[in-house]
Amino acid sequence: MKTTLKLSFVAVFLYLLLGAFSCETPYGGHYREYYIDVYKVADTLMASKSSINSDGKPTWSLYADGEISYWQNSSKHKELRERYGDTHFNRKAAPVEVALALPLLSVDVVALDNYSEKYPAGSSLNDITSLKFRTCYPFVSSGYNSPYGFTEMKKKLSDIQPKDWYMLKNWFDIFLDQAPAIHGEHKVQVTFTFEDGKQITQTLILSANQGNK
Repeated sequence: MKTTLKLSFVAVFLYLLLGAFSCETPYGGHYREYYIDVYKVADTLMASKSSINSDGKPTWSLYADGEISYWQNSSKHKELRERYGDTHFNRKAAPVEVALALPLLSVDVVALDNYSEKYPAGSSLNDITSLKFRTCYPFVSSGYNSPYGFTEMKKKLSDIQPKDWYMLKNWFDIFLDQAPAIHGEHKVQVTFTFEDGKQITQTLILSANQGNK
């Protein structure tokens, strides 16, 4: 009987503790002074296999990765958080939040073969490409008011504004708003150019059976 009561008490205590914790921070995690734990320097761009979304548009997921990361105790982290204004978060948040160290300057997509009559090999596909990205700059620059954390945006490459590129999460989704008009496998090259001029690229392959029939 005593064991049962003891277990019940522990269960109630944990329930109340978790409830109180979730009220303070619906996203869980730990207390910290700054929202971003780690700034990552991207050196490579990885891509998923192509797929067709619900709108019938070719899409890929992209992941920007690298070996260099700046954690909160580093001087480079201090430099970056002061630049972006992430200096007084002072609350709990998800266990680890990561952002790219430098803003993007541009994203460019080029057809490596004949995509259509309008877009022969070597043509820019920027005007028919959309990018889904996640940024926490609106949250940080608002003084940590809503929307909380990373905001997901989807814009045509031509519509993206410079500050959209600040404090980006390092994964993206890219969409070609038109399927290729020419049958067969197609390749496009996507290039991320960062503020310091560094470029990372990846070749995206659209399978032959995923174009227009």
